[in-house]
Amino acid sequence: MHCWHQLKGEPKWESICSGQSFRGLNANPVGSTGTPSAPTTENDSSSAGLTGKRPRGRDFSKSERNKPASSSSPEYLSRLQEITEKQIQRSIEKGEKKEKCSEEDREMEKKRLELEAEKVIIRKRELKLQELDCAEKRLQRLEATNEEDVEPEVWIMMQKQKKEVARIHIWL
Repeated sequence: MHCWHQLKGEPKWESICSGQSFRGLNANPVGSTGTPSAPTTENDSSSAGLTGKRPRGRDFSKSERNKPASSSSPEYLSRLQEITEKQIQRSIEKGEKKEKCSEEDREMEKKRLELEAEKVIIRKRELKLQELDCAEKRLQRLEATNEEDVEPEVWIMMQKQKKEVARIHIWL
C-alpha cells in the first residue's frame, strides 16, 4: 500500500477509486451508464491544483496579450493620437519630397528640351552642308563638260542647272 500515499491526491486515482473512468483534467467524468455526469467539486486543499483546471495554452495567452485595449482607455487613445500624428507628419514630408522632385523633374525636362532643340539645329546645319557639298560636285561636273561634247539642247539645260546650283551655293 505504499503507492497509496503517492497517488491519493491524483484525479485519475480518485476517479478509479470512486468507480468512474478518467477523461482528462478538463473533462467531465463518465459514470457507469456511459453518460457524462455533473462535475464534482472538491474542497480539498491538497488537490486544489489538480481539480481539472488546465493552465492557459500558448495560443490563448498570445491572443490575450495581442488584444487591443478598450477603445475608451486613455492609453489606447494617446497611442492612437501618436500614430495619427506620425502618419500626418509622414504625408507632409512625402508632399515636400514630391514638390522637390517635381521641381527637379521640370528643370531636367527643360534642359532636355533645350538639348533636343540644339540637336535639331545641328541636324539642319549638317543637312545644309550635305546639300552644299552635293551642289559643288554637280557644279564641278557641269563646268568640266565642254559645249562641243554635248548637244545644244543639253547644253542649254546644263547652263540652267549651273545657275540653279550657283544660286543654292550662294543661298547656303
